[in-house]
Amino acid sequence: MGTANERGVVAVHDYQRDRGRGLWQRLDGDRRLTLRVHMSLPAERFGSAAAMELRTGFGSEFLRVGPVKAFMDGTLGSSTAWMLDGSGMVLTSAEEMAEIAAASAASGLSVAVHAIGDGANRAALDALEETRAAWEEIAVAPRIEHVQCIDDADLARLAGLGVTASMQPVHQRSDRDLADRLWGERARCGYRWRDLLDSGAHLAFGSDAPIEDVDPLAGIDAAVNRDWYPEQRLDVADAVLAFTAGGAAAVGEQRRRGLLLPGYAADLVVLDTDIIAHPDRIPETTVVATMLAGRWVHGRPPW
Repeated sequence: MGTANERGVVAVHDYQRDRGRGLWQRLDGDRRLTLRVHMSLPAERFGSAAAMELRTGFGSEFLRVGPVKAFMDGTLGSSTAWMLDGSGMVLTSAEEMAEIAAASAASGLSVAVHAIGDGANRAALDALEETRAAWEEIAVAPRIEHVQCIDDADLARLAGLGVTASMQPVHQRSDRDLADRLWGERARCGYRWRDLLDSGAHLAFGSDAPIEDVDPLAGIDAAVNRDWYPEQRLDVADAVLAFTAGGAAAVGEQRRRGLLLPGYAADLVVLDTDIIAHPDRIPETTVVATMLAGRWVHGRPPW
């Protein structure tokens, strides 16, 4: 937690499939949590969660039940991303995902769907479109994790359905050469932050730690100072909003966190640089202090 606080992180969406949930609960019970934690539930254990009558959003101030997590496909690096050309690996079909989404909604649980390839994203959207009437009753909208490659024909569907695009900008820097090699021309449909934002989709940015560094500034820099398909760059303000208000909205807390407004939680980060005025200085910017719920959990500002 200390490392995350030092990087300016005040909340995490935990997608561990095994272990960890007991530790979060012990830390919360001992009042030692210095992060807001939303714990996901693996789809393969959905039955246990439903039997316990757990619902998304249940918990304490700092620890809450998150979404049911399902996997449509594999990854770019392992060549198991489900692509429209038939390549890759199908881990969950559209029909199976529709069953998961409907059953989760009936139990008051939202869903988060891992989808890397354009085939996986289309199948995920098909499933969510089919079950829209069920999950619209849930306070937290579904989210697609990664949305790494999405076809032009599916681009506007996230906004149309109200599905969150939960993305990790740092992946673009790590994966760009591999995407060019494995996807070829399809790589232009990868990491489409600007296109998705312009379509009206809700963006929620994260780091995908421990796969990548937990540092949000690295993600903001990747989103703003992108030189691979640079038409997908974001303004600093849009990137910051995706990491703050976007992340809060993705877990249904858009009216209490993510913005500096009266009545909102006093979660804030103090930087040593105005990154909106100086986007070229983002790589050298450091976190001076981090506040969670009105309490400094890292450093103190100099005033």
